[in-house]
Amino acid sequence: MNRNKPILILSLILLAHICVNAQIESKDWCGNIDVEYSFGLVGYASDYGYMSAGVAASYGLQINGHYYAGVGIKPNYIFARDDFDGFFLPIYGEFKYKSSINDRQFGGFGLARVGYSPLDKRGIYAHIGGGLSYKKWDFGLGVSYQFAQFKEKYDDSVSYLDYNMVFATLSIGYNF
Repeated sequence: MNRNKPILILSLILLAHICVNAQIESKDWCGNIDVEYSFGLVGYASDYGYMSAGVAASYGLQINGHYYAGVGIKPNYIFARDDFDGFFLPIYGEFKYKSSINDRQFGGFGLARVGYSPLDKRGIYAHIGGGLSYKKWDFGLGVSYQFAQFKEKYDDSVSYLDYNMVFATLSIGYNF
């Protein structure tokens, strides 16, 4: 019985792989690109007038007529009137739900992103939002969170300041 166990396990893995590939091939690969503008909503981001401008792009699987799961990247620049600024490049996973009101012309959507910015200004990134869709266009409103650590120099010493920034985000997107 022990001799057949590895063969059974390999057979199950192969069968699972074939089933998953068959399911993926029946799905549609697609993506979206959103131009986003954000402004400080609460706390430090609001108190110091932080803003952000960026482009979020993701690519993944349209699982069925309503559900999408993909990965994305969002180059964006966070800046303030008289405070620190920096470039962020979060890489994230995205989940999106779309509903159709009339034959895919009008509808609504909700989305969630979670990721991390590994370059320059490093930190956790999250976004939750929703909006209205018209044909291939999305018009959204959401809340974004970005953790960041800024380097500050005082004479000969250097200190690192942690920022938890919460933004209100407006977006216009195109689905392809």
